[in-house]
Amino acid sequence: MGSLLADNDAAVYAGGHTHAPFVRRYKGAMLLNPGSVGLPYVSTDDGIYQPPWAEYAIVDRQAGSLDIALRRVPIDTELVRRAALESDMPHAEWWARGWR
Repeated sequence: MGSLLADNDAAVYAGGHTHAPFVRRYKGAMLLNPGSVGLPYVSTDDGIYQPPWAEYAIVDRQAGSLDIALRRVPIDTELVRRAALESDMPHAEWWARGWR
């Protein structure tokens, strides 16, 4: 990880791809993954599914103070499923089954 951030100096490093929200300290900075607005997931013993929420983060810095808040907003999963099934999206039926 150190070599990826070696030539940078920031208070917050934000990334994604894992769809798993987290905030962690790294040396003098914070590492942030806000989760996923469009495709959050939860892993259980029964498998992986998409929960009924969208995830995001709010980053605020004022007067030298840094605040990072991970948030979730409820979504209508039935509306998401219907939109996918009515689209030309490849593998829509498989994808729609993951929403609970």
